[in-house]
Amino acid sequence: MRKYIYIICLIVLSVPYRLVASEISAFGAGNLNSSSPYGLSNDEKVIYSNKIALKQIKNKVFILKSQIDSLQERIDGLQTVVEGIGQASHKNRVSISRLSKQVSIMIANQNKYQLNINNSLNQDQANIKDVNKTLSQVSLLLSDINSSFATKTEMNLLINKINNNYATKQQLRQLVKDVNSFKFLMLKMLKNQHKQKARSKLLGLRNNLVYKDAYSFYLKHQYRQASKYYRHLIKANYMPATSNYMLGEINYLTHNYASALAYYKASALLYNKSKFMPNLMLHTALSMSKTGDIAGAKKFLTALIAKYPSSKEASRAKSILKLLKP
Repeated sequence: MRKYIYIICLIVLSVPYRLVASEISAFGAGNLNSSSPYGLSNDEKVIYSNKIALKQIKNKVFILKSQIDSLQERIDGLQTVVEGIGQASHKNRVSISRLSKQVSIMIANQNKYQLNINNSLNQDQANIKDVNKTLSQVSLLLSDINSSFATKTEMNLLINKINNNYATKQQLRQLVKDVNSFKFLMLKMLKNQHKQKARSKLLGLRNNLVYKDAYSFYLKHQYRQASKYYRHLIKANYMPATSNYMLGEINYLTHNYASALAYYKASALLYNKSKFMPNLMLHTALSMSKTGDIAGAKKFLTALIAKYPSSKEASRAKSILKLLKP
């Protein structure tokens, strides 16, 4: 390697001297810049050969540089694509995680709803069995009653027999009265059996379930059934303030204002800080006005406005006060 470097240095140092010392031909002999030089010395041939090699190397370097630049551009493009894929992948992972949580919640809710449905179906089936059992008992009892009552044909025969035996009209009336009394007694027994059945059903339920059923009846406007359940809760001393209030509401909605006032009063005496107190006071005032107690109604409306000034019931009370006659 050192030998070649030494030779190149000698060639470079000797070129200027040769260019000055040698005489250039008129036809371009010895012109290294020519595309096809001729008349070159051995040193000039070496220089020319090196010049051609350097030119080829430059061309190759240029080509390689172009290829490198192209590859760099491709790498930059691929890097951008990879970054985009990475961002999209992150977003997809976040979305998948969110969807997985939602699916888990939906599955849990579905299981919960299915359990509630199954419980409701089981309860309904139990109720159906109780109803069918009751109907069977009623049918048997009616059969007994019918078998105990005299048919029209039997009654006519009996009347004929009585007439044949010279029965008086008073005796006949007494006989009819006895038959009707027996019929009334049997019907009363049947009604009492129904009541005992209903009471035993309520006694077999937990009070919180009775309260839930009572409110369900209330929302469905089945006030008679709801009243029965709320009265049972009052006897069981379960949420008596709320139960009295709900009975007051039922009587208010069915226009039994005197009864509504009694239940409202019982509820307020038991607990006067409940969340339904504004509505209780408003409906108490309205019930009083319906029963003719205008003065009492005004007192309740005024108290409602003073105690619960920001409530919607207080706003309504102000409007009602303006309408009440002095």
